[in-house]
Amino acid sequence: MDYFEIQLQRDKNVSKERLLNRLANLSFKSEDDVREEFVTPLLRLLGFDHVRGEVIRGKNLSTPYQSGTKRKEYIVPDYMVISDGIIHLVLDAKKPNQDLSQDLSQVVLDPVYIGQVHSYASHREVQAPYFIVTDGCALAIFDTTKTTFEPLCLIYQSELSTRYNELESIVSKKSIARVLEMRMPLKWVIPVRQKEVGFQPINIDVGDINQDGLPKIAIALSENQIPIINSRGEQTASIETSGWVWWVKCTGAQEPDEATLIAIQKDSGANDLTGRILGIQGDRIIWSHTLSRAGSGFEELDRIVVDLQRSCIVFGVACDNTIQSITLNGKFLWSVRVTETQTSGSIMHVYGYHMHSVLVTAGFQSYGVLAEIDVDTGRIIRKVDLSFRGAEIAALDRGKEQIVVSNADAGEVVLIDLTGKVPPQIVWNDPDTRNPRIAVNPELGVLLIAGKDKIVSFSIEDILSGAFKPLVVIDVVKGNINRLSWLETAEGPRILASTVGTWAYPNPNGIHVITPEGIVEAQYFLSSEIIADYGLTGIRDVRATILSRENTIDIIAVADDCQLYVWNPNP
Repeated sequence: MDYFEIQLQRDKNVSKERLLNRLANLSFKSEDDVREEFVTPLLRLLGFDHVRGEVIRGKNLSTPYQSGTKRKEYIVPDYMVISDGIIHLVLDAKKPNQDLSQDLSQVVLDPVYIGQVHSYASHREVQAPYFIVTDGCALAIFDTTKTTFEPLCLIYQSELSTRYNELESIVSKKSIARVLEMRMPLKWVIPVRQKEVGFQPINIDVGDINQDGLPKIAIALSENQIPIINSRGEQTASIETSGWVWWVKCTGAQEPDEATLIAIQKDSGANDLTGRILGIQGDRIIWSHTLSRAGSGFEELDRIVVDLQRSCIVFGVACDNTIQSITLNGKFLWSVRVTETQTSGSIMHVYGYHMHSVLVTAGFQSYGVLAEIDVDTGRIIRKVDLSFRGAEIAALDRGKEQIVVSNADAGEVVLIDLTGKVPPQIVWNDPDTRNPRIAVNPELGVLLIAGKDKIVSFSIEDILSGAFKPLVVIDVVKGNINRLSWLETAEGPRILASTVGTWAYPNPNGIHVITPEGIVEAQYFLSSEIIADYGLTGIRDVRATILSRENTIDIIAVADDCQLYVWNPNP
């Protein structure tokens, strides 16, 4: 930096200090004074300019609510702050507290005012991550996604000169730019539904469906069709079915008479609970078998294991406690009930465990079963009774037979010893979470557990020795995490997490790529469109795979808005 640059920076610092000192010593009589004399210059100091369209004042936001006997047509926030086309901050000015004997934070911490400005920030047309309440005497910054009204930062007017850096680090244009820099570039996006119906998409899978050596994307959604999409975002086929499709799974089969795609569908008719399992190759169904129950359509865990060595699949019937096996050319092999005394129940997850066996969780009204089943014969090798409805399964160390299982109805992840020598132990429990997600990285020796607003990592070695202290608690992902996996990149392993929509949680949902240390490297937030059944648009399923000839990892996801998204985190 030369002399003139140094002098210019000094002049800027002096000018900023003078303005902050002035703002710290102003007196205000009205709300207009606060807006014009305090808020406007402060936003300019933070880097936002009304002339550039970065500050929007007094915009009407539609509302369905009533005020008294009359419907209130609009709500009007004082300021909305925009960067790169995205609203990041809502600010509302209040009449200053004239009673100097009272706490100067009384106005900005008033629950009525906080609730009012929160309603602006969380509005479907806004979805700003932060909001500010100020009366000039004090300024409080809030995180819109938090369930409590505790401020992230409370600064009194007299502290403005000394604590401005705290304000700047959260809501300045530069701090927001750093967040925007992490956004993953969208490669392409296409709609996948043909009509407005049902519960939107369920899952996706990627594989060589046509046996032409090129990957295709198959999508299960609540329509009588399975869209097939190529790596360029073009729909190459639509496989017609006789009912809504609940799940799809690519097999990797290369024989001409074997299914390259498996689908579970519900039979047609609103009251028809039966279903079918379909074997598909290319754009045609080559075999099908009837199922006693197809599922509810809300299943989130994979219930199909493909065994290419034996050219067969092992799968669970969602609303039955039955495991079945079929060859990839459609020959039925065997069927077994996980619990003979129960005819009802649901297979929650089927997990490839050994070369010769799979692990299965079955859930009943208030308890569950973890079973190991022989792939060749369907014989139940062993069972562990659970005091809860088990859901997702992951093996920590196949040689030591230690398994973790998530609780479908609570925030627990439980360590199970398949030998039965050690009683079950709770590894993690979060009261705000239901049905946590789990992912194991054997090379790193790390177990991930995800719930609401957080991901925690554990050393597998520590868990096996009975120590359940987390290595890292990652709280940078806001929302209900419904997909969690490890992503291998040129820079090393990364965590891939996505969030799903819910009425109870107002934050935008999306995809996050995170280092094992908890640093967000890339992310993409979906639009704030409201989907009737799910609240805000959320991710239903996500995959990371090499999709194109560039030989780089692509992230593929399907969302509640029935759009298929593809990103390249490292273009």
